[in-house]
Amino acid sequence: MFGLRYRTYDVRRMDVAETVLPTSQPKYTETQTLLSKHTIMKTPLKVLLCGSFCAITASAWAGVAYSVDGSMNTSSAAWSGTPAIALATPGQGNVYEGGNTGGGVVGIAFLTTSAFNLGEIKFESQGILGNNFSLSLYDLGTTVSETNPRYTIDNTSVDLFSADLNFSYTTAGGQITTLTFTGADQVSLLAGHWYSLEILNNDLASNLLVERASTALSAFMSLGTGATGARNNVPAGDRDPVAAIYAAPIPEPSSIALVGAGLMSLFMMRRSKNG
Repeated sequence: MFGLRYRTYDVRRMDVAETVLPTSQPKYTETQTLLSKHTIMKTPLKVLLCGSFCAITASAWAGVAYSVDGSMNTSSAAWSGTPAIALATPGQGNVYEGGNTGGGVVGIAFLTTSAFNLGEIKFESQGILGNNFSLSLYDLGTTVSETNPRYTIDNTSVDLFSADLNFSYTTAGGQITTLTFTGADQVSLLAGHWYSLEILNNDLASNLLVERASTALSAFMSLGTGATGARNNVPAGDRDPVAAIYAAPIPEPSSIALVGAGLMSLFMMRRSKNG
């Protein structure tokens, strides 16, 4: 067997000396080599797994974001983008309705024609600035009453939104309010069902009014008081809210691949650890 060689350099003399180590000098074993390779492989797997976990966590984070659609105004004849359900347009609106005191509820009720995940809702509104408006979403089923009460919310009603979902109304005057939902609050809506998105005013010092049209087509605006109770038509009767509902974007293939790669990395790490 051959021994291992190493060289030493004398910088002052630039001489090279070569020494032969005895064959008993310990060398890297096959086990050590495989262990080193395993350690090197674990690092990118951990990074990939961490990235995938972050992506999954971000997608699961529930919430709502308030904004104003500056591309539209209160006289716009069409909604921006491509809504899944377009009700009355701002240009068709003529009266603002809603709860002017704490505890007042205004509901935007609509009928779906296809199944989709709720991504966003836009509606024309005006009000006094406030920071305590609660949101709820109820599945009213495939039919609703055509007379008052249109529907009733009680202790058995299931709010499809996450608990304590609320927003602040930060801009006064007529505007196109946009509420964008994320994570678990991108609720899956069934085809052929009536839904009501309710805005509850918890602030005695503020109000929020939603505009409605003079038409009565495939939606209606409801009014009530308190988190539970009867919900009735506006005083004028069955009227369409000035609102549009948008579907949540479908995840890109790259995002799906990232999640799949993360799960595969987790499986490989567990298998390596057990094996």
